[in-house]
Amino acid sequence: MNITYTQNGDYLIPNIVIRKTKPLGHYGRLRKAYLEMHRPILFNELVLSDKLFEHCAEIDEAARSRMELIVRSLAEQNGVTEQLKAENQMEWVRQMNACKAQAEEARKSGQSTEMTELMEYIFSLSEVQRAVRHMAITHTSQANREKRS
Repeated sequence: MNITYTQNGDYLIPNIVIRKTKPLGHYGRLRKAYLEMHRPILFNELVLSDKLFEHCAEIDEAARSRMELIVRSLAEQNGVTEQLKAENQMEWVRQMNACKAQAEEARKSGQSTEMTELMEYIFSLSEVQRAVRHMAITHTSQANREKRS
């Protein structure tokens, strides 16, 4: 990476050009936060080599396309069709939102094999195991509180 400078009096000022990029999505921001918190060396390497944004954008795109596949699959399993969309738009929207929520919940809890693969891709395996354990403990404690009520 060659950096050029402009002389301004006694100072050399680097000629820095900021690239125009589209903002990162949800999964790209998650990956960036994960790297910053848990993999600081890799994070610094990506920042210094100017590849952090590209890396996070790639993760975001892969995760979003995977989520779209999962939502589409859930919609097919639940019988959400274009015919339903034509006949009853509100019911179609309700069912599609339910499919999306189910996919997000599977991602959060790590129940789905496809979502677990996605989480392993986004995070390290130990991070996935920790998240699954945390979700199981949270779910168990919520269930116990509901039983007491």
